[in-house]
Amino acid sequence: MENLSSQCSRVTLSTSYRKKPFCFCGVPCKVQMSSTSKNLGKKFFGCGRFDGYTKYCNFFSWCNQEDEVEENIELIALVTAQMSDILELHAKIEKMNNDLSGLSQTVETIKEGLKDVIAGIEGNADGMRKIRFLTWCIVIILLAKFYLFC
Repeated sequence: MENLSSQCSRVTLSTSYRKKPFCFCGVPCKVQMSSTSKNLGKKFFGCGRFDGYTKYCNFFSWCNQEDEVEENIELIALVTAQMSDILELHAKIEKMNNDLSGLSQTVETIKEGLKDVIAGIEGNADGMRKIRFLTWCIVIILLAKFYLFC
């Protein structure tokens, strides 16, 4: 087992190695990164139960270069897949923006049409008022003639 001081100064990484060893607890090891000045940034396998609070078995093994290359390949594949997803989402956003632009133009067209309809209704309202006025005038005249000639 290596220097135990490196076990106390570590950062757990979220990467996954295909060939992770199992610790003495029987669980897959966590990839950790040393934060000691002697081995700063060097990766190692530590107990899978280590979280700073839970009891753990003190398993320790340095990661070798093969593990590093394997991790880098996995990270590149992950980033490539995420970039593909990002580009796909970007294309969907562009399509949505174009659809919204078209909808915005449609809304403006409808708005202008409604303004014309409202203007027509208001014009008709004036006409209807005039017709109603003339109708009442005729009714009054007819009633007056009826009462005068009866």
